[in-house]
Amino acid sequence: MPHPALPVLSLLALVGVGTYAATELRWRSPAYCIERRGQLWNGEAGVLPTAYRPQCPASASYRAEVRRGETRVEQYVTSGWRPDELAAQFKAQGFRELDAELINPGLYEAILEKASGKVYYLATRQGDTTEVTINGAR
Repeated sequence: MPHPALPVLSLLALVGVGTYAATELRWRSPAYCIERRGQLWNGEAGVLPTAYRPQCPASASYRAEVRRGETRVEQYVTSGWRPDELAAQFKAQGFRELDAELINPGLYEAILEKASGKVYYLATRQGDTTEVTINGAR
């Protein structure tokens, strides 16, 4: 006859392995930096427009910084050249624009601030798409 605690211990072991696997798989996924899907900057800047597809920088150093909690980054791609569309959404949610500049026809940057901290916003033209990278301190 099996020990009465065996099913409980087995269940706890499965939960532990499942949690570990889910956490590790997040860091290997192409969208490792997106904490709340469908939310822009974890919801602080509202809902992500449906035209934007989430992704994350491929850089191993960026991935390590996010994993250690040193920085936060979100990255999105959309069709066409829409450099400041998501920046406008940040401003609509109470972020103050400290600086914004169209550096050249394919590069736009902005610094936005709210009580929760500064956000660095960079939009780059990638052929017929716009790639927006947003980062800031955790």
